[in-house]
Amino acid sequence: MTHIGTYCFSESGLETLTIPSGVKTLKSSPTATMTYSSTAYTFKGCENLREVIFPEGFEGMGAGVFQGCTSLVNVVLPDTTAIIGSNAFNGCTSLQELTLPSSLDSLGYQAFADCTGIKKLVFKASPQTYFGANVFLNWTKDQTVYFMFGEEATTNWTQTTTSSWASSSEATFVFNYVEA
Repeated sequence: MTHIGTYCFSESGLETLTIPSGVKTLKSSPTATMTYSSTAYTFKGCENLREVIFPEGFEGMGAGVFQGCTSLVNVVLPDTTAIIGSNAFNGCTSLQELTLPSSLDSLGYQAFADCTGIKKLVFKASPQTYFGANVFLNWTKDQTVYFMFGEEATTNWTQTTTSSWASSSEATFVFNYVEA
């Protein structure tokens, strides 16, 4: 098995999940092209889901994969993850900390919208990563995104202005972050 399809476990009672090795994508079909807007909603509304661990070799997730998973606390993404779809974690209010791998090259619109519990998000990917609009929609000043590059690098993004990728966000953005 190389992919898990659309709405496969949506609104189920899953509590923890380790994605099997060999699974590379969460998207509509094995032949669909993987993009940040690919339909998925694989675990949408799984209100009891607390933890998801992805295997090495995992490549990406489509839109809305974990949307509304209000109990999700821990997500482990491998260094092979390239795509996080639009609304992927929208409304995951229990997430507190997350590290996005250096392999990430596409982050869909509103990917972390309404993730009110996140206090620290570390962005290891390069400035060439595509950022959709409103990625941090409704974040507050108590929430921080740490970038491992300088702010000047953001001018290379497809969404070139802070008002686009960070619009409707009061989050704190820290550039040139170095992990301790």
